[in-house]
Amino acid sequence: MLLVCLVLCVLCAGPAVSRIGPFGILKGRVIDADTGVPITGASVVFKVEGESIELRDEAAVTQNNGKFVISPLYVGPGCLVVEAKGYHTLRTVVVI
Repeated sequence: MLLVCLVLCVLCAGPAVSRIGPFGILKGRVIDADTGVPITGASVVFKVEGESIELRDEAAVTQNNGKFVISPLYVGPGCLVVEAKGYHTLRTVVVI
């Protein structure tokens, strides 16, 4: 199995008008860790930590250039899970 490399950019907006609070945007690029080639069609899921019924997992699929955007995300901790056929699943903690 090959390894996935993940490049992330987390943007947080200032206090937004929302029932829960501020929100953020998660942008990134999924590439092959050995070759640097973008991985198309990878599943990227931000799993919300906590027990609030109002919060839910958010997901995206990478484009041809390996880039993805998940928005809006409520500020707080979560687990980012990246899966692509032929690659090991990557799990990492992210705080938005």
